[in-house]
Amino acid sequence: MQRAFAQCIRNAGQYAVELKAGDTRVFREHLEQIAAQADELYSAVDCDQIQTNFRGELRSYRDLVHQEVERLHADLAAVMESMQTFMAGVSGSTVDLKHELDREFQCLEAAAESGDLAAIRGAVQHAVETATKSCEEALRAQELITAQLQDEIRNLHKVVDYERKSALSDPLTGVWNRAKVDSRIKDLVLLNEAFCVFLFGLPGLLQISSMDSRMAPEVLRALAGRLRSMAGKKGELGMVGRWSEEVFAVVFNLPLSGAPISPESAEQSLGGNYAIQLDGASLDVPVEVRVRTVERPKDAPESAFFLQLGQAAFRATAR
Repeated sequence: MQRAFAQCIRNAGQYAVELKAGDTRVFREHLEQIAAQADELYSAVDCDQIQTNFRGELRSYRDLVHQEVERLHADLAAVMESMQTFMAGVSGSTVDLKHELDREFQCLEAAAESGDLAAIRGAVQHAVETATKSCEEALRAQELITAQLQDEIRNLHKVVDYERKSALSDPLTGVWNRAKVDSRIKDLVLLNEAFCVFLFGLPGLLQISSMDSRMAPEVLRALAGRLRSMAGKKGELGMVGRWSEEVFAVVFNLPLSGAPISPESAEQSLGGNYAIQLDGASLDVPVEVRVRTVERPKDAPESAFFLQLGQAAFRATAR
């Protein structure tokens, strides 16, 4: 039974869907470590821990695969759009327009020199038909070039948008960075709208990092994911950003009384154990999340608000 349990874990790695070789290799290495633990388990407690680790690895790999599939879908949609634009302007003719017109002019000249009226009339009629066809071919070629240029412009826009977003995103967690958060706050102040800012501090982050330097990034990514869910997947409720190394911010375009969460409920729901995966093992890391809020009512002094914001960010991580 013990051997079968370990073999099942190994088989799960061999049958994993491989989208990125690096991710799959790490996944299989972690499962091999768990299988090795299963070969040596001695008690029901050990078995329960191995099952927890196994489920955690499957969950983490599933999330990675979902992200890669979404990226592939986006790339495929972009390629299909490009191909449709290209095919719409492709002409079925391979006639060299210049050579075709040159031949027609030569025929006209020969007919004119012959003095045969019927031949001249026929040559003129054929030349008109050929010229009309050539104009249509030239128009299609121009449309094709225009379509290709439009496609290139769209791709350039996508690259620019991606680069702009990358420049304003936190590379570790994927949420907006401090520059973007500050820009959003300044815009709301200029618009003189009532809004509030929630600050989420991690006062114990240094202690977590001292236990294992790999834990802190995993905790930060996990908290960022919870904040995204809290603010709405597409940011329709609030804008999530990383304020500093140990502080996240969510900007709600609402007064504090209208925010979808309260500081107390946020602190309660975000604090506690965070399950992270390290070396094929699922670890429960206790995390304290301290929540501070600052509200900027309409017509409130700008300087006072920014002073309160800085003080709140400091209190969110004060030890």
